[in-house]
Amino acid sequence: MDNSQRILFITPIQHLRNFYGYVLQNHTIIEMVNPTYDDVKIQLPNWDILFCAPNHQTFVIDEELIKDTNIKCILTPSTGVNHIDVESIPIMSLKGDKILDDVWSTAEHTLYLILSIVRGKHELHDKTLGIIGYGRLGKMVEKLCKPLFKKIITIDKKSKISELSEFYKDSDVVSIHMDLNPTTENLIGNDFLSFFSKSIYLINTARGEIVNEHDIKHLLSVGRIKGYATDVLQSEYTGEKSIFDGVENVIVTPHIAGTSPEAQEKTYKRVLEKYEIYFNKTLNNFLETTEYKWIKNGFVRHGGKYLSALHYIVKYQPKVIVEYGGGQSTFMITELVNYLDYGGKVIAYESDEYWYNDHIKEGWNKYNNINLVEVEETTEDEISGIRYIHPLEDIEGVDFVIIDGPDLRGELWKNNPRTTFNLMDIVNHIGYEIPFFIDGRMGTRGFYKDFLEYTTDIGDVSYEDNS
Repeated sequence: MDNSQRILFITPIQHLRNFYGYVLQNHTIIEMVNPTYDDVKIQLPNWDILFCAPNHQTFVIDEELIKDTNIKCILTPSTGVNHIDVESIPIMSLKGDKILDDVWSTAEHTLYLILSIVRGKHELHDKTLGIIGYGRLGKMVEKLCKPLFKKIITIDKKSKISELSEFYKDSDVVSIHMDLNPTTENLIGNDFLSFFSKSIYLINTARGEIVNEHDIKHLLSVGRIKGYATDVLQSEYTGEKSIFDGVENVIVTPHIAGTSPEAQEKTYKRVLEKYEIYFNKTLNNFLETTEYKWIKNGFVRHGGKYLSALHYIVKYQPKVIVEYGGGQSTFMITELVNYLDYGGKVIAYESDEYWYNDHIKEGWNKYNNINLVEVEETTEDEISGIRYIHPLEDIEGVDFVIIDGPDLRGELWKNNPRTTFNLMDIVNHIGYEIPFFIDGRMGTRGFYKDFLEYTTDIGDVSYEDNS
C-alpha cells in the first residue's frame, strides 16, 4: 500500500508510540478521539479506509455512514464485528487470526474481574470455576485460573449431558467466552441460570448481547446471582444509560479487556497488514486473508485439483466463468472473483435437487449464480453422458469453462463412459476458442483426453494434464 491511502482512525492510539510511528511511515492518517456519528459522517468522504475498534465506539457503523464516500475497506482490530453493520465493502477483522494466540489481555482482564467481584467476600482456593466456551480465550482463562481454583469445568456446544450436569451443580464462578451469534444472543438469562444449584458469580468479557441484562438485574436483586462483573454492555452502541448504574454487586469496565498497549500494538499492526495483503491480489494472499473457514477447508480438500484453475483466474481474470456441478469449487471460485474485483461473473449449473436445496441455495442467494436445472441422458459418438438443460443464450461471452464431474470410476472412462457434454455445446454455440478446466477425477480426465483427440467437429483441441 502506498502513501496515497488515507486512513481515518476513530480510535485513540496516542499511547502506542511504536505503532504510531509505523502508521506515519506508511500511511496518511487522521485520528478522531471519541467522535460522534455525525462527526465521522462529515469527515468520511475525504478518506479511503476507516479504522475502528469496539471499545472506542458509541455507535454502530452502518451503510448510511459510508454512503457517498470513497471508503474501500473497514478495519477493526477485534474478533467480533457487532459494532459494524456493513455488507457493501470488505471488513478486515482478526477473527480466526493466529496472532491472537499471543494476545493475553482479555484473559488477564477476566482474571482481574474475577478477583475484583469475588475476592474480599470469599476465597477462591475451595471454589469451582465454570467456563462457558472452550475456544482460544476459554483455554487461556483456564490456564491463568488453574492455580487459584479447586476445580475448573469447561463446556461448549459439544459438551455431554453429564458434563453439563456437573457444570450446573458445582460452579461457583461462571465466566462467559462465547461468540455472539443468533444462537447465543440473550442466551444467559433466567432459563439458563435456573439450572444452577446455587447462587453464582457471573463474569462476561465476551459480548453484552449474550446476556439478558434485565434478567441478570432481577437475579441479582433476589440473590440468585451474587455478583456480576462485565466488560461489555448491550447499551455500548446505543448511547443509552446502562441498567446496572447504581446496582450493588456489579462491576462494569468500559470494554477495555483488549486494550493493553502490548495487545493493541500487535492487533492494530496485524489488521493493517491484512489490509495490505488483501489488496495485493494474489492467490496466496486471498487464502490467507479470507475469513470464511469453508474456503480454507475447501482448498485443503480440493485445492490440489483446482489449483491450476484458481491460478488461471488470477492471471487472466475471465469475465464469464461457467461451471457444471455446483459446490465447494463454486464457493472458492466465486469468492476469488469477488476478491479480485475485476467485474467477473460465475454461472454454475447443478442438477441434484437435494444437494442444491440443502447445501448450496441458502448460503448463496447473495450471488445468484448457481442455477438448479435438469439433465438429460444423451450420447455423442455412441458414448453415454448427460447434458445440463439450459438456454445457451444466457451464457454469451463465456471465456472459461469448468467441468466438475460426474464422478467416473473404473479403468479411466472406458468401464463407465459417462460425462458432461455441455462443453461441446458451448464451443459450437460460441464459435471461438475457449479454455476449459476439468477436475482431477481420473475418469473425467481420461474421457476428455480420448474424446477430444478423436472428435473432429469442434476443430483443433489442445490438451494439458496439470494433475
